[in-house]
Parts: sequence; C-alpha cells; structure tokens
Amino acid sequence: MLNHRQYKETSKTGILVTTQSATIRLWTVKAPILSAPQMDALKAAANLGLPFPEMFFGFNALCLEVEDRSGVETSSDSNSAAAAAAAFRFSFSAADALGSVDCSEEAMDAVKVAYAKEWTEKSEKLHGTIKQIPRPYDWTYTPKEYHGLLSGADAAAAIPAFKTTTSKIDIEMLKRSEPILFYDEIVLYEDELGDNGACMLTARVRVMKSCFLMLLRFFLRVDGVLFRIHDTRVFHAFDSRTVIRESSRRECSYDRVLGKISGGAFNVASSASAVSTATTASTTSTISTASTAMPPPTMPASNGLTMRGARRTGSLHTLDRASAGATATPGASAASASAGVDLSVLNKADWVAAGMVDPLTIEATTEGVVVDGVHVRVVRDEFDF
Repeated sequence: MLNHRQYKETSKTGILVTTQSATIRLWTVKAPILSAPQMDALKAAANLGLPFPEMFFGFNALCLEVEDRSGVETSSDSNSAAAAAAAFRFSFSAADALGSVDCSEEAMDAVKVAYAKEWTEKSEKLHGTIKQIPRPYDWTYTPKEYHGLLSGADAAAAIPAFKTTTSKIDIEMLKRSEPILFYDEIVLYEDELGDNGACMLTARVRVMKSCFLMLLRFFLRVDGVLFRIHDTRVFHAFDSRTVIRESSRRECSYDRVLGKISGGAFNVASSASAVSTATTASTTSTISTASTAMPPPTMPASNGLTMRGARRTGSLHTLDRASAGATATPGASAASASAGVDLSVLNKADWVAAGMVDPLTIEATTEGVVVDGVHVRVVRDEFDF
C-alpha cells in the first residue's frame, strides 16, 4: 500500500510517500541568488578558495529523507520501535557542490579556451612567463567527484553506507505509463565562463507510483573546445529496500556535437564568440546538412506536457528530457536563419546529452571507455535500509 501527499512550506516544495516499510520525503529548496553578505559568510564558513559563479543559488537543494518503518507496527517495545524508525538523509546542494571544485593549478590548466595558445604567446612577449597563479581553481566550476551527501537525519541516526554494485537502474520501470506524483527542478549555479561558453549545475526529481528518480547534472560547454556532462542518478523502487546511485561522466569535442547538428567545424577566428549565450547563439559560417544530424532540436515547455510526452515516447532519457516539448524551428533567429540552423540548442544540456551514448546502457567502468567519440565513465553503488 502506497500513500502520498504533496506539501509546500515557504521555500520548500515536496512530497511525502508512505510505503509498508518506509516513510519517504522528497523536497526541493528554492531561494534567490545569494547576496554579497551571504556569500562572504558562506566563503568564511566553508573556507572556499574560489570566486563564486555568476549565478549562485547557495540555499538551493534537493533532499531525500527515508525513515525505516519495518519494525514500527510489529514491535510492542517503544525503544525498538523508535530505533526502527531511525532516518537518514541524502542531498544535492549548491554549497556542497561548489565546495568540491578543484582549486589546484593542474585543474586550472586542464581545460583551455579555444584561443588560449594565441593569448599565451602574446602575453609572454609582453610580460614574460607567468610563474605562479596566486589563487588557482577550476574555472569551469566542474564538481570533483561530487555525487551527493549521505548523512543521518539527526546526530543519533545511523548512516547507511554505499557499496559497489552491478545492479542497474530499472529502465523499464521508468518507461511505464504512470502518473507523475511529483516533479521539480532547481538550478544550483551557473556561469558564462567569461563569454567562452557556459556551465550549469541543476537537480531534478520525479516521483511515480512505483519509484522515484533524482538527477544531478553538471553541463559544460567551452566554445570551440569541448562538451562535458556529469550525471548522478539516484533511483529507488518502492517495493524494495535498496537505493541505487549511478554516477557518469561524458565528454567529447565541441566539433563532434556541432557536427551532429549540421556538419562543419568551429572556426575560432570567425566565430570566437559564437554560441556564448542562448539569446546570442548564432554563426555566420555556411553550414550544410549532414547525414549525422540529430533529431530536430527541442525547446523548453511546461513540466506537465514534458512528462506526458516522455512517457508516450518511452525514451530512456525520460527524466533527462524534462525540458523537451514543442519542436523548434531551425533558423528561428535572424542570424541563424542565414545559416539554416539554430545553434541555441548547444545551450540545452538535455539535447546535447541525448546525442551522446546513454550511460544507463554502459557497464560500470572506473577507467572509462570511448564510444562514438565520447569518453564515458560509469560507477554504480547502492545501499539498503
């Protein structure tokens, strides 16, 4: 038997699900961008060694709380019943994710902008070689091995431990035509990387009658260089006592994704600022149609229409494509009309991800593999409650 109810409390929106073995709460916290005093307080408290992204929603989070009920109704001893009802919490938060960004010189130099070599040569002629960076950090804001935080709901609660598993997320269960009991999406942070691309960290949750799925997605686009998508999915079927977590990393060249739209490579000289934002995405180069073109790009729509559409198509990206809806018209803007293609899709993480290999179909590999020009790494673990 499954009972559920949605609730809303100030900045919290969530759902309470009661099964025979557990009480499960899933909620999002949505708050405005942090003010300067709030940023200063967080930087001091968390000892952050990097500047904040341009848009940092420091209080935003997606949280899961599970309270074990398996012994509550059968036990006559109040102490054992209380112990059986011990709870734990799992969360994706903006502050924790930003705190995981690598602040080493190696991380700062790991990714360079398309015209870095030209800039470096000019700078060395004028100023000589820069010996040391005073405050290095990964300027792409890529979270380093951040896959959420598992903790006790209170100081006395026991914390379950993740263990490596060969189990996979049940794709067939996610494809069932079931009502969506709860769906929400939040932005944790985003930045335009000095007009050299864009990065965005988002979290989503979808609750159905049979299961729930949480998704943390980091999307990075460095113009003329690469695309990077890091996903962490957390899945639980309500008829089980196991929570499965799948963490994947996908990365490929910029030209590979651009070629999937229309063919043709990125030209740094003529398109140095192309596709810097969704509103200015354009190109003046002539682009021809290629046989490797992806399906028509999609534009954002309401969550309700999105989830219904995802169920009808039975897509393996049923949650990933939560922003998919009406089909966009190629060449919608004046600039892209001359090129015959709308490059604003390069700002859409879901569309770019759909053109890469699906990590749900890849066997776990910590070393990573290359599939169709995309470097993929997948790690799966789980815990029982």
